[in-house]
Amino acid sequence: MRAYYDEPVWYEIGWGDDDFYRHTDNAWNLTKALFWPTGTVLHVVGLERHPAREPHTDIQAVCLPAPSLRRLQAAIAGDFRLGDDGRPVDDDPGLYGDSRFFPARGTFWFGHTCNTWTARRLALAGVAVGDRTLTADGVIDQLRVAGTGACPE
Repeated sequence: MRAYYDEPVWYEIGWGDDDFYRHTDNAWNLTKALFWPTGTVLHVVGLERHPAREPHTDIQAVCLPAPSLRRLQAAIAGDFRLGDDGRPVDDDPGLYGDSRFFPARGTFWFGHTCNTWTARRLALAGVAVGDRTLTADGVIDQLRVAGTGACPE
């Protein structure tokens, strides 16, 4: 990712339906995303400061031991569609800040949403979350119950 960003220290990464992620105010894109398996993108934002200092509404810190972090990084890296050169395919401007969209592997549908994607990636890293979590609040609540702590900066 360093080739695409101006020296960020942190990354915010989301996965979702290609059309709906880019055009969230479109009811047809939402309907299509939920009921038909559709193509996906990763939205990556480069952050220069700790995410807790960003103007988000709800953040839950997750501190992972090095092997778990490597599993999480590998799982997310495996979601990028790669070109012949081994780099992520194309990138388009993202929604805000220093962000970009990258074509991703997998399909989006009601049973495999951005929240289930997040829960499954965290579960691969050994975090105690259910991999069928459908809502963002469900993911955050499970992280709080699991007692994941903040990492030292």
